[in-house]
Amino acid sequence: MSISDQEAPARVGAAEGVKNLDAFVPMDLIDTSLPADGWGSGHINPGEPPGKGGTFAQWARNFLSGRSWVMNLNITATNRCTQTCPMCNSYVLAQENRANLTAEDFGVYLERLKPYRIAAATVCGGEPTLVPDMPEILAMAQRHFPFGVMVISNFYGNTKRIMRTMEAALRLNVKINCSFDGFAEAADIQRGARKVSDTVLKHFKMVVEMKKQMGSRSPLTLHTVLSDLNVKQYPRILELVEELGVLHSVGPVNSFEYDACNPGEQPTLTPSPDLNRAIELALSSKHVAGQSHAFIRGMADYAAKTNEKVCPYLTPGLKRMYMFMEPNGDISLCERQPIGNLREHTLEQMFSSEAYKRTLKDFIEPCAGCWYSCFVELPLALKPKNLARLDFLHHRMSDGLKERIEAVEA
Repeated sequence: MSISDQEAPARVGAAEGVKNLDAFVPMDLIDTSLPADGWGSGHINPGEPPGKGGTFAQWARNFLSGRSWVMNLNITATNRCTQTCPMCNSYVLAQENRANLTAEDFGVYLERLKPYRIAAATVCGGEPTLVPDMPEILAMAQRHFPFGVMVISNFYGNTKRIMRTMEAALRLNVKINCSFDGFAEAADIQRGARKVSDTVLKHFKMVVEMKKQMGSRSPLTLHTVLSDLNVKQYPRILELVEELGVLHSVGPVNSFEYDACNPGEQPTLTPSPDLNRAIELALSSKHVAGQSHAFIRGMADYAAKTNEKVCPYLTPGLKRMYMFMEPNGDISLCERQPIGNLREHTLEQMFSSEAYKRTLKDFIEPCAGCWYSCFVELPLALKPKNLARLDFLHHRMSDGLKERIEAVEA
């Protein structure tokens, strides 16, 4: 089944501006055969990460001693990207400072972070498969973070480069998240590139097959950013997820009002019957296994601009839950302005710095709030109303349980 051209919006002309130095031009054919010399990550093998029990014990010691504790480190491995998404400024930043994380630098940062026993890591970009040392970086991360590592890729670019990283991720049982924002022209506009859905799916299907052949335990997730461009296609996206037999996650398009790639052309998500249907489909899908009902339902309020502000950085106990690390060791919160650098400061120094205080005062506190899963889900789950309704659960609520809860509320 394919999406007809009538379901895709008219193309928006590319805005004039800075050229993406890493933009990828897809070929009509992708060679899916394994090269004679392999994909290049056969030397990568998993190690033994720290124990989860010891991690909780370390957190308790850190709490009692006043040392910071962090649940997730977002490793921004590069600002280079093969796509030109209009709501992102990554490739704009890459014009003057084309930054790649190296395995050598990553080792230094991990040593500095060792006392904090950070639970998990997310490796992203830009596009992380552009980083030459990515297989080695994933191996180092797998040995360091007890609750696992996820790599997020757009699966758009040179086949051997992408598969080199994915082979390493599969060998390490790392979680793999593929950005997939619909079909045909809708995807091309939202991702700022050509032949996006065809290119991405060919690569992702190669990884699905490679996982089977290797017997890997890596969870594979297809993630969709919903917008007015692709919301009509969401039923077909879920059909694809079912066909592939992978996990799925979904979120609304957000904007942090960056110096974006295509000003004035950023996708939006507005209230509509199509959005309501997409939300109901996501709530009922067995493949959407990692997101709470409260978050998925909240997309409607976010689209209508009636959502409550839910922010970990303003929630007691979660204020240091999630932080970003740049290739040079800079640490930041969501607005990505450095509050310190791992080569020069401890986390305690960063979280007591004037830069941190300015970030809270000038950006976090006045911000209207986003609806990104990584920021919103945990503080949203801790709200009493969601605890009472069990909307924090990361699986479908049975009809019987739902009826009992509704009866109590009535």
